[in-house]
Amino acid sequence: SQEGLDVVIVNPSVILGPGNWSNGSSQIFQKIYSGLNFYAPGSTGYVDVLDVANSLVSLLFSNVINERFIVNGANLKYRDCFDRIAVVLKKPKARIKVTPFLKEIAWRLEAIRSFFTRNKPLITKETANSAMTNSCYSTTKIVNTINFNFTDIDETIKKYADWFISDQK
Repeated sequence: SQEGLDVVIVNPSVILGPGNWSNGSSQIFQKIYSGLNFYAPGSTGYVDVLDVANSLVSLLFSNVINERFIVNGANLKYRDCFDRIAVVLKKPKARIKVTPFLKEIAWRLEAIRSFFTRNKPLITKETANSAMTNSCYSTTKIVNTINFNFTDIDETIKKYADWFISDQK
């Protein structure tokens, strides 16, 4: 935009959708399916991947220029999101709440594990700290600007949990 080009920026929250179930936000389904015992006390926003794509297309064909939008289907506690996915996957719900002390141990142990295995750490100091905070995202701007409607979070979770199960067969 500083060079005179028209731009629209979209900032999605945690994107839920199919894909490589062992990478990115899709691995939430894999972790819960494999037996996730821990949940963090924080919260964040979640959005259906199709809502991200559809909002981009709607903005592309609108008169909107040089604006930034948050794309977020629902704000949920981590436990609430994990429980909803566990129910659809027919897996046990996470039952151990991560405390600040446990968080400090977890990211350090993960750093040691990743050092010896040469694998990317599943939990870093930053992600551990983020999981303890409550984040809430407003979609008022995009809803008011292009009258965008988001997919119900339970519909999103069911759709991608079913997709995940079909990929496991």
